[in-house]
Amino acid sequence: MIGLMLAMIGIYGVLSYSVSQRTREIAIRSALGATRARILTMVVGDALMLAAGGIVIGLTAAAAGTRAISDLLHGTDARDPIVYFMVAVGIVVVTAIAALVPARQAAKTQPVDAMKTG
Repeated sequence: MIGLMLAMIGIYGVLSYSVSQRTREIAIRSALGATRARILTMVVGDALMLAAGGIVIGLTAAAAGTRAISDLLHGTDARDPIVYFMVAVGIVVVTAIAALVPARQAAKTQPVDAMKTG
């Protein structure tokens, strides 16, 4: 659980930084007529695509490493699909929330203000 919490905090930090770096891009899109909903969809969609790639890589590595950790686990199977599924769902939910918070702030920013601060 501690490892999962650290992963969640890391995901939030990376996505928050990524969105802050894209503030000018988001401001330009907004100035050209993109709605707040479109901006939120774009940012969260990009984050979920990154999360999907990470989940695929992580599940592949976890499946490959089951023999190495099977002796360390007591009372559960190293290939328990419910655990893999719940971790993947948790990462997707955290990624969506972590992307939504800074994306909403960036979508609220007026294009003129975003262009002045860069």
